[in-house]
Amino acid sequence: MMLALSLAFVVGAASEPAKDVDLKVRVIYGHNKSTVADPLLKDLEGALKDLKFTAYELRDQTSLKVVVGGPEAQYTTPSKRHLHVSATETKKKGKIEQVRVLLEIPELKFKTSAWISPGATLVVGGPKYEDGVLLFALGASK
Repeated sequence: MMLALSLAFVVGAASEPAKDVDLKVRVIYGHNKSTVADPLLKDLEGALKDLKFTAYELRDQTSLKVVVGGPEAQYTTPSKRHLHVSATETKKKGKIEQVRVLLEIPELKFKTSAWISPGATLVVGGPKYEDGVLLFALGASK
């Protein structure tokens, strides 16, 4: 599965309230039927260039809000799969605050997590869809 992820957040002490992470979710169809890249995905060009697909189409987009340590957010993909997204914990790496994000598609028994810094991009390959795969791009404002 493919996923590009850019998160911004503030980590506080344990006594402070949980922090929200606002995510913009873009669902991308990667395939080899053409060599066209959707201009709306220009910001992901670097993350997509090393993949085996020659074409990328934006299929859907939405916004999700997750709370660090709180309940997961869910999104139904164009292939009717349920993507679960949660921010499970935070840590500080040098001067940079990071959040651990958990991504899961229970129907496919897919589950992965990664530490993300503000402005970072995470790429993970996704479920089969038509003649290619679905890719997920998640981004958050700083």
